[in-house]
Amino acid sequence: MAIRLKFIKQDFQERAAKSICDLFNGQDNENFSFTGRNEGEIFSFTGFGNREIIIDDSQILANLREVQAKNNLPQSDSLSGRNFTVEMETGTGKTYTYIRTIYELNKLYGWSKFIIVVPSIAIREGVYKTFEITQEHFKADYTQPINYFIYDSAKTEKIRQFVEDSNLQAMIINSQAFNSRDENSRLIHKNIDKFGGRKPIDAISSVRPIIIIDEPQSVEGAKTRESLKDFNALFTLRYSATPREKYNLVYKLGASEALSKNLVKKIAVTGFTFANISAGSGYVYLRGIIKSEHDPAAMIEFEKRTQTGLQRVTRKLQEGANLFDLSGNLDEYKDGYIIRTVDGLNKSVEFLNGVKLSEGEITGNLNEEQLRRIQIRETIETHLRRERILYKLGIKVLSLFFIDEVAKYRKYNDDGEYNGIYAKIFEEEYSDAVKNFESQDSSYSGYLAAIKAESTHAGYFSIDKNNRMTDGKINKKEGTSDDISAFDLIMRDKERLLNLGEPVRFIFSHSALREGWDNPNVFQICTLKNSTSDIRRRQEIGRGLRLPVNQEGLRIIDGEINLLTVIASESYTNFAAGLQSEFRENNEDSPAIINTRAQKKITLNRERFESPEFRDLWRKINRRSIYFVSLNESAFINESARRINDSLQISRVLVKIERGRMDSDFNFSEGDSKYIPLENLTAFTKYDLVGKLARQTELSRKIIVEILKAINPGKLKLFALNPEIFIAQSIALINEQKSIMSAQNIKYEVIEEFDSEIFDSIEREKFANESEIAATPKRGLYDYAQCDSQVEKNFAHEMDSSENVSVHLKLPGNFAIETPTGKYNPDWAAVIDEKFSVIETKGSTNNRDLREIENIKISCARKYFDSLGVKYNIASTFTQIIN
Repeated sequence: MAIRLKFIKQDFQERAAKSICDLFNGQDNENFSFTGRNEGEIFSFTGFGNREIIIDDSQILANLREVQAKNNLPQSDSLSGRNFTVEMETGTGKTYTYIRTIYELNKLYGWSKFIIVVPSIAIREGVYKTFEITQEHFKADYTQPINYFIYDSAKTEKIRQFVEDSNLQAMIINSQAFNSRDENSRLIHKNIDKFGGRKPIDAISSVRPIIIIDEPQSVEGAKTRESLKDFNALFTLRYSATPREKYNLVYKLGASEALSKNLVKKIAVTGFTFANISAGSGYVYLRGIIKSEHDPAAMIEFEKRTQTGLQRVTRKLQEGANLFDLSGNLDEYKDGYIIRTVDGLNKSVEFLNGVKLSEGEITGNLNEEQLRRIQIRETIETHLRRERILYKLGIKVLSLFFIDEVAKYRKYNDDGEYNGIYAKIFEEEYSDAVKNFESQDSSYSGYLAAIKAESTHAGYFSIDKNNRMTDGKINKKEGTSDDISAFDLIMRDKERLLNLGEPVRFIFSHSALREGWDNPNVFQICTLKNSTSDIRRRQEIGRGLRLPVNQEGLRIIDGEINLLTVIASESYTNFAAGLQSEFRENNEDSPAIINTRAQKKITLNRERFESPEFRDLWRKINRRSIYFVSLNESAFINESARRINDSLQISRVLVKIERGRMDSDFNFSEGDSKYIPLENLTAFTKYDLVGKLARQTELSRKIIVEILKAINPGKLKLFALNPEIFIAQSIALINEQKSIMSAQNIKYEVIEEFDSEIFDSIEREKFANESEIAATPKRGLYDYAQCDSQVEKNFAHEMDSSENVSVHLKLPGNFAIETPTGKYNPDWAAVIDEKFSVIETKGSTNNRDLREIENIKISCARKYFDSLGVKYNIASTFTQIIN
């Protein structure tokens, strides 16, 4: 049994309708009839059209500016060809609003011919359904019903009725019906015998229809915009949540206002992050293609070695990029992972080894199936927790899964159909979840027990001629399906799905549901696919933003109940930041994504730069050196093995689940989190362990073999568990031990001055953010010093205030000393009590509070500056230097 949705008048919807109507204050209420004749033909016909606007454009503009002032919107300077925009957040009843506007315009001004232009079959079917289910509701306010229909070039009687009937008419037409190259769409421009030899477009244009464009950002390409002129519209109304161009904005209900007033569901996010990644399979994910005037680029996610292990990173890459180099020489990318081509037209990338990926595709993801299982499990558990609360309120809870291909849900063979991998996982996880789910409500427990796992999920996809689910034809530009069979099924079942007696609660579908299908009782959306760059997060979650209804069909207005949880296919941080950005970029009334930070110009003090004190200081420290070290080979081998035995740990690959909620300012507050281990992982890459360690530590294979022989056998077995982590940690521990022993025996020899660019960088004027600088006008080489911490800022202020100091400067970043652990850049140089000093500022000067690598660099720096005859100190405050 289907639930009959009930509608109530809402103030914001009525205000939106009134705002449009007020544009034409002064227009009389009258329709007009006319007699048309085909050119060169005897045939004639009588039609009823919209009366011309009798008030002039200057009056309409004055009305528009008055409406905009009332609605706190920017004032227009012109009518832009009588184009007007209404911006309403997804889920707030945009279609309902323009249907009410049609009734009001007819009631006030007698206009009766309206055309609703939509971008896809999905939205077309949704609009038609809304006309159908609101008919009874509008009877209470309006005596004349709307005769609504979907344009079909083969059904000429409907077009004739639209033109010749004096009653209120609404034609729903998708842009492809008059704008594509197929035969059906061309019929609108052809003389049709069944239509009395007329061209449908000529008859339609003769009634001066009012055009309503639903989702104009998806409709109006250059070709469509030109084709729309053929309709000879009286004026055009545009309705969208995210308009690309805001022609004469008349009314706006933004996302921030919709969220704060509980007009849509609030949003929670659950995200997933891999920890302790296990490499070895050639993981590559093509997130998207970036088109440009020059060569296109690819946004590619791959694995990269870091000091702490492996991470997945995303980089913008072009032809010739080598993943082996970019990954820190991971062996999984050794064989041919160099980009051969980036194809902007077909949105794909091909590597020299023949691997080819289209946008959104992934290869070498050993963990994908387990991650999808965790996502499905999390969705089911979230669903059950929500359902336990809402069941007693008579609210049906639905969950929606987006997947990338039908075969992952349903497969077919000669014996019939059977579950794909996701349907199989769902039934397993659902059965376990229900078995372990506890509820004090016996009626809800009985409800759960009566529903079988196999009957509570359903797939909504296109249907082929054999009545089998199929991916259907996907519009590459929109990412949606134009196959009507999918939408017939979806829209037919819309109200039935709301009934608690209907067992289907979990819905699997393709990206076809990106727009055009909204069920108010979707409380969970899970994306079991990798979103490409042009499928926006906001569009995906739009399927679940509408307010839910109970078993009487009444909307629920309760901010605590109305919560949409998105179980994302990416990390919580990435999804939250991306969603936040997408909401904010279309809501000027919300805080900016980046609050602009004030900047200061950092200017060199020429007098101090030329002073003898600074010149003498600079001559003293402007030296480059090389270092020499000697190692006791036996001691080094034993100590390296000991460090590996004591410190090397191989952890299981984990998935971190994080949760958070978004407020009406689009800020996210983080909730709880948990870790889940992944098991049964296998690496496919063959490793030369000895060679890898030798190359990365710059040691001989002989020494590496001796170190490995000295490691405990049990520790060595960990290599098979996670080769890349074993290698990364071993390299770090061996290099660290080499640095410690090198620093103990290091000797520096001065060879030359620094290159001239050091002077250039000191003399150069630059800008820096105000929050990152300290004023140093008294004794600084610059009027401001750029600082990395509050400790440095305080130190700069103290130094600048001290009469003990003649001149000081923050050393430029390219003033670097070579050490066994890499280049080292000290913080400060100063003349203090007529002595030359180089200073490193730290929050703590206790060696035990510093990382070992910091202590090594500091130890080397002491010896370096000793060789120059310059004092070198570590300090938290300037007072410590004076003491």
